[in-house]
Amino acid sequence: MSGQQPQHPDFLERILVPLLDKEQALAFLRQAAPGVIATMEAEARETSQLETRRLQERIAQLRQKVQRATSSEDLMQLSDPVLAPSLVLDPSSDVWEEWPREDLRQRLQEAEQAYRQACRMLRSSSPGSLVYHRHRENVSRSAQSLLDVQREVLNEWLTHLESTHPSSTRAPLKLTWDVAVQLQVPVVAEQQVIDFLDAEITLSVRTPRAFFTRIFAVVVLPPQTGLIPALRRVQVIQHFLPSEEELIVVVGDPALLRPLRQHRVHPLLWDKDTGTITSPAEKAAD
Repeated sequence: MSGQQPQHPDFLERILVPLLDKEQALAFLRQAAPGVIATMEAEARETSQLETRRLQERIAQLRQKVQRATSSEDLMQLSDPVLAPSLVLDPSSDVWEEWPREDLRQRLQEAEQAYRQACRMLRSSSPGSLVYHRHRENVSRSAQSLLDVQREVLNEWLTHLESTHPSSTRAPLKLTWDVAVQLQVPVVAEQQVIDFLDAEITLSVRTPRAFFTRIFAVVVLPPQTGLIPALRRVQVIQHFLPSEEELIVVVGDPALLRPLRQHRVHPLLWDKDTGTITSPAEKAAD
């Protein structure tokens, strides 16, 4: 097919090279497929808000369990893969490297050491003796002190998680966009290259609680491409593209914009005189 070999390399270079810059590639996608970008953003926000609400519910439930616990054993048996209560109760855990509360860590270590020491003293004394009863009382006091410290540590940890993942009503949601671009990507069918995408752009958006990715194929039609060859090439490429991949077609003839748009394509118009790219909406506004 004629699309297998790049035509008009100067034309292609002026359009494709700027896409290697992530900011320009993102601006290109916003211009070509604003609806898709808006949907990605809406999905990321909605999912992030949902996950945030779920996290808040988990924190509230775990906080109730912490308050109901009557022993250190009760607290140590609390389990949650996200909130990690058992790891927080381990002073040697990596959690403390991420959560620099050395004051709480030290108090936890001291409370554990005091409890272990009291238990050792009790085991070394003779049952029924006066010193045995004194050591048993000391074990009871140190166990309560350990429970109090552990409960405080967990409550502070949950408060920390709440501040790290605030609800959308208390803080603006941060969206992070990332773009990866490949040029001259072959379209393969039955182990044969039937055409080339001039570029393939992978766009991702993430929040602290959500991640979404979309892929865009970019085809640049050489100047003077007629309507029938343009539609034929687009239809062939569409046939072999994954159904979820968006197709962006850059043309130099404004007469191709409307027909391409009717074929599930995001068309853009390149002006060879100014070197600028406009969307059909912008062109209509002019």
